[in-house]
Amino acid sequence: MFSRFKIFSIIFSLLLLITVSFTSLQALALVSLSDSTINEAIEQGLRTKKLGLSELLDGNWKEGANGALLNIYTPYMDIAKSVRHLDMTNDPSAEDVKKARKKIHKDLDYIWTHQTVKFIVSLYGDNSGFAKNYYAVIEGFGRGQNFTLYPDKTVQQYLANKEGDVKDSPFTAVNTYTYNFDKIAPMDEFTFKLYGKGIQPVLFKVVSSRIN
Repeated sequence: MFSRFKIFSIIFSLLLLITVSFTSLQALALVSLSDSTINEAIEQGLRTKKLGLSELLDGNWKEGANGALLNIYTPYMDIAKSVRHLDMTNDPSAEDVKKARKKIHKDLDYIWTHQTVKFIVSLYGDNSGFAKNYYAVIEGFGRGQNFTLYPDKTVQQYLANKEGDVKDSPFTAVNTYTYNFDKIAPMDEFTFKLYGKGIQPVLFKVVSSRIN
């Protein structure tokens, strides 16, 4: 028969294992909206309002091959961006965050009820129609399973802009690929891939715990 001490040790070990596992899952997941994370997003937006977009996005700003650039907008980042236009201090107190929250309440309501993850990609090509040939797929892993995800919505720039007036200057375009937040959230890490006929694939590796 087990002694009371052994039984207590087994129970304690199981509880510790469950706690560590749950904490690990939280650490790997995307930031979900809650009262506290909404306030954190507002504070981040205000603190970076005088800085560039890369400072706001931080880990959500990713540079790829051939000049490709990926900006990832989660619900958290949508909120942070929504306060940057406010005429408020960039060193906010808790009261400032509360005031900002009231000012963007309509944006908050929309973001809360339309939670998405937008992958906005800036691309270079050699002709004005190159961007319309790209399609996206995400391949990732999380919670013990593999994922292959296609966008819920795609917006392609059908007519790219020419960089400069030189004959051989490249064309630039921005495409947006939108996914439902609940589809992206379970993944610990994933690769955002852009493919196209006759086009070299563009790949961005993402670790969920490193983005907001």
